[in-house]
Amino acid sequence: MPDEDLHPIEGRLRASYGRLRAPATMRRYEEPPQHRRPGFALALGGIVVVGAGVLIGRMGHGPAPLPPSVVASSGFSTSTCLAATRPEDPITVAPAHSPVHDFFGNKDVSANATYEGMLRGTPVCSGGIRSTASFWTPQLSVAGGGVTPQSVATATYHRGPGVADTVAPPPADLRMRASVSPAGTPADQLHTYWTCGDGSDKTHHVDPVACANGVAWYVADFPDCWDGILTHRDDSQHMEYSNAGVCIPGSKRIVEISLTVRYSVASALPAGTPLTGSVIAGAGTISAQAVFWNTWAQGDDAQPFSLTWLVDACAAKTLVVEAPCDPS
Repeated sequence: MPDEDLHPIEGRLRASYGRLRAPATMRRYEEPPQHRRPGFALALGGIVVVGAGVLIGRMGHGPAPLPPSVVASSGFSTSTCLAATRPEDPITVAPAHSPVHDFFGNKDVSANATYEGMLRGTPVCSGGIRSTASFWTPQLSVAGGGVTPQSVATATYHRGPGVADTVAPPPADLRMRASVSPAGTPADQLHTYWTCGDGSDKTHHVDPVACANGVAWYVADFPDCWDGILTHRDDSQHMEYSNAGVCIPGSKRIVEISLTVRYSVASALPAGTPLTGSVIAGAGTISAQAVFWNTWAQGDDAQPFSLTWLVDACAAKTLVVEAPCDPS
């Protein structure tokens, strides 16, 4: 595979080390000056560690670049690959009336899927950490035609910038939506938004926008406060967004989850201009409501690379491990 077709992290690693293979020991990797950020990056099998967090996935399915606000947080990211596109929403009561959604992660997600079946399911992305979680977003249409998202999205689990308290993993079988912010919400406070990953337009937009390189990013930030009630259907009414990392009394703080999906939407419009004729399935022109279903292997601190182990080691920092989160 030509280096120009690779994810940027894989391309730089391959240029330094040749073909990617599991090293006998962890090796220090220095980014070129133009890419260098505080911290370090290491290659360990199919895992890439960056700064205070870790990017997880097979190198060929490397995570997409992330918004700066996410990169700045302690945590980890997983590749979550496109699984299907169909008119279903597994957490609605009447799936027959659902708009078309793009599904990422677990191949076995459907309107009839069960939590137990999803745990036994197969992730689309191969290699790296085995995450059987599922995400889905309403289909984007531009000028009357559905737009297929790029095959690899990125799910990021992070503590959140400036948050000093510990966070817990989301409870097993949690099913929640990333809420569309009320009209008039400041751009930098939107829960779901569109932006340009190439830097041609850094503003957060409610509607899909044109970007200089023809790739528009959709980012969904999920609620991070849970009241302790699990319905096993749609738990969104039991979730709230924290205020600078502080939950309302009686709620428990869980790790912040963000989903980044990329769409190839070529347009001659200036960067940041709303795409002509863009429609979100079932929602008109307002930004999409992404859904997360926690069907990870929940595990505990004694089970490396379970969800609990990853959150405690990489985001909450309550578990001290030598790799992948603190290899120094």
